[in-house]
Amino acid sequence: MSPVRANFVAPFYEIFCKNLFSMIIGLTGTMGAGKGIVAEHLKSKGFEYHSYSKLIREEAKKLGYDETRETLQSIANRIREQSNDRGVLTKILLKKIKSDRVVLDGVRNLAELLTLKQRSDSYIIGVRANQRLRFKRLKERTRLGDPITFKEFKEIDDKENKSIGKGQEIELCLKNADFIIVNNGSLVQIRERVEDVLRQIKKMI
Repeated sequence: MSPVRANFVAPFYEIFCKNLFSMIIGLTGTMGAGKGIVAEHLKSKGFEYHSYSKLIREEAKKLGYDETRETLQSIANRIREQSNDRGVLTKILLKKIKSDRVVLDGVRNLAELLTLKQRSDSYIIGVRANQRLRFKRLKERTRLGDPITFKEFKEIDDKENKSIGKGQEIELCLKNADFIIVNNGSLVQIRERVEDVLRQIKKMI
């Protein structure tokens, strides 16, 4: 092969293969279901990590606001309204991508999910778990802004799951996910389920 042809083929092959084998996984799911566990497992396998929550928390710090769940949701809604684009948070995170295997953690409304699914290399994993079990997990992780009582947790959880048109639309996201992982078991079990999903995705590529 001539040097000229080699110089042309090499970058073409690199671009083609990158597009062919790239994988962007969006994580959605109910509060405390185990999205973080799935994300950590993917990170351990070399996936580049980005978080919707981190994006909003950084904005809250810039503005000098607290990081309660209500405040963060308000900031996220304001960003969407100011941009006149309910999928804008996904677009911001996509611009940060530097590799061909990526996980975007915390898709929370349908427009964000559909914006991500416009890419042919994107796959949405939804994570579910029993409500009582999820509250127990939240109590154990002690994250700033998490509800303290089960009553408070249930009110927020029910609102987020059923919200339509503004803010959180978790149930809609789960209905539009490509894969669902039910996380009512052990860490070993959820990691096995993640591996099973990855095997299914590889068959689809």
